[in-house]
Amino acid sequence: MRKVTLLPILIFQALLALPLALAVLAAFALDALVTGVPLGGVIQALLVMCVFLAATVLVYRLYLRIWPLPEGDLPVGSTGEFRYLVYIMFWLMIFLPVLRLSIIPVPLSRLVLIALGARVGEGSYSSGLVFDPHFVSIGSATQLGIDCLIIPHTQAAGMLAHYPIRIGDRVTIGGRSVIMAGATIEDGAVVGFCSLVTRGTHIGPNEIWAGVPARFIRRIEAVDQS
Repeated sequence: MRKVTLLPILIFQALLALPLALAVLAAFALDALVTGVPLGGVIQALLVMCVFLAATVLVYRLYLRIWPLPEGDLPVGSTGEFRYLVYIMFWLMIFLPVLRLSIIPVPLSRLVLIALGARVGEGSYSSGLVFDPHFVSIGSATQLGIDCLIIPHTQAAGMLAHYPIRIGDRVTIGGRSVIMAGATIEDGAVVGFCSLVTRGTHIGPNEIWAGVPARFIRRIEAVDQS
């Protein structure tokens, strides 16, 4: 990971000022409404947190719309790296701590991924963790198993880069599997439990892959889909 310098931290704090202000206003507005209500303080805290997170997501999406992260390598000292250093603060300070709590119900996971920038088709849900969602596209009726990781970024020997991950329709990603940057998984494919799909791997339609690293096992024949 690249060192986060002072200026990106200050910019992140400035961007976070609006969500914090809205959260404070919500706290004052809700105070009178929950007075005397059983568990009113808990309800107030939850609603204020929802206001803060919703406003933070809006600021985050606006930031990426104005200063999008480029696909590919981010050289040291480049404009892309600077944008990344501000971007990563949202994840390190806000999104990852919340997502790692696993408190978001699976039926809401599609909406959360879309809110964070992913393209997700109808009937697709995730029980895992999707990093850098704006670099991820998921088709319809696809299931991401429990504790799987979708990781569009790659870091090694000082290199930092982002490569899109594309997952098709009716795909099943086994629990605790890892899908790495640049992978493409086409319609109807299956990735086995605890598998590692390495960078740039292309899994064809209706293929079963498994292992560390994942390897082709067999194709799903028509009889298997009935």
